[in-house]
Amino acid sequence: MKSISSLFLLALLGLIAGCEDISDTLRNYIPNKPSPVVRIFKADSRTTYAAAKNALSQISFHYVSGGPAVGHLYAISDVTAGDTQGSSHQFTLKADFHNLIDGSGTEVSLNLTEVIEADTQRHQGMGTESGLNDTALAKIYFRAIEQSLGSNSAS
Repeated sequence: MKSISSLFLLALLGLIAGCEDISDTLRNYIPNKPSPVVRIFKADSRTTYAAAKNALSQISFHYVSGGPAVGHLYAISDVTAGDTQGSSHQFTLKADFHNLIDGSGTEVSLNLTEVIEADTQRHQGMGTESGLNDTALAKIYFRAIEQSLGSNSAS
């Protein structure tokens, strides 16, 4: 009996060690998360990152974290009043930057989410996050990056 429980514990530890960090998985879980919107820009990743960071102001987002060396950018919008009294909503933006293998440009993968808090008076910080599919906000942001780069993008 003792060998069975030891074997089970060993198998469980092996399973956990082989998985991604569970806290990261849970923290980044978004129900019905859509696939990222992807666009390719004809510039290296550092230049594209700088243009993407600059473009945040054009869509009223605020830079939170990231950097060109890590290839990630995280930004949020202002909190605004929601559709019902006492509610609020906010948007988040997560972008990943990858150089193309042939060196011809940078692939940008964009995830946008909306955080809705139904009752800000009674349940502060208890928002619901949902992914946004093919939204105009992504198209506007990519256009702002293009303008910042001063060039056209390839699909």
